[in-house]
Amino acid sequence: LERLVNDLLDLSRVQWGRLNLTFTSFYLVDVLADCVRSAQASAEQHTIYLDIQALDTKIVADQARIIQVIGNILDNAVKYSPHGGHITVRLEEFEGDYRISIIDQGIGISPEYLDHIFERFYRVRNKASRQYAGIGLGLYVTKAIVEGHGGRIWVSKNHGIGSTFSLTLPHTPRR
Repeated sequence: LERLVNDLLDLSRVQWGRLNLTFTSFYLVDVLADCVRSAQASAEQHTIYLDIQALDTKIVADQARIIQVIGNILDNAVKYSPHGGHITVRLEEFEGDYRISIIDQGIGISPEYLDHIFERFYRVRNKASRQYAGIGLGLYVTKAIVEGHGGRIWVSKNHGIGSTFSLTLPHTPRR
């Protein structure tokens, strides 16, 4: 219920252009490690790996909002991987930005839904996804947060099973 209320508040802020970001300097690897630890504690059937391929991970961003973004994508990776499996959180340098990829072995997303997954109130409509709760706001708000930092986010279908959510964040915000 708390998450629903927060998602609705964030939706309102995004729609009114009032999603305030508070920028501080921190190490992205520390935030990712904390997010992985937190997700692993509640995901008994899953093994979550942290794969760091960047040397310096200092960033100027809204730490609480980045935690929200990573937490949301990790929660989805766990939720849509009902039989457990591996989830990898990868951090690397990409064209002068940081790229974070969250790779799961879940039910995946059909190609026809990939262009809509970040739309407000959008939920994939198929037999496999009907059993999962949600109203389709998490990824919409996630995209707004990433774009508010001057980054971008996208999803791709893995070869085989699962999905990969990737996002870029600049070392310092581009507004």
